[in-house]
Amino acid sequence: MQRTAANEQTRFLNDLQEALKTKKKNINHFAELKLEAYEEAEELGAGLKMFKYKTSDGDYARMRKPVKVRYVGYLPNGRIFDSGTFSFNLGRGEVIQAWDTAFKHLRVGEEATLFCPSKTAYGRYGAGKDIKSYQTLIFDVTLEGLGVS
Repeated sequence: MQRTAANEQTRFLNDLQEALKTKKKNINHFAELKLEAYEEAEELGAGLKMFKYKTSDGDYARMRKPVKVRYVGYLPNGRIFDSGTFSFNLGRGEVIQAWDTAFKHLRVGEEATLFCPSKTAYGRYGAGKDIKSYQTLIFDVTLEGLGVS
């Protein structure tokens, strides 16, 4: 079966719809919030979408300069696959494409949800045991600082 962006988006939205049906309140609430954010999110290209839920008048991140971010990574079913604080040089390919694209649109102190189709994340290979091939990922992110590598 050939994977297409439309198929992946449909599968992603179906996964969130399934999470809405769960009896677990925390998963149900997660799905409600993320579906609402997805519908209002800004398209950044290549299917990547970003919803800012906290804005700031801090400085913007700059390409090829170090940034410090805080993140929580989710599968569409609400399961957390990773979280932490991380520093990297923006736009140098040190992270998934979605991050290199999204963080240049954020100011220090801003918080956002990223909806990352597989072609901007781990693609056909997936990552580890949790992230399957062609898996859309969700990240809640904060740009914490600049110039910190």
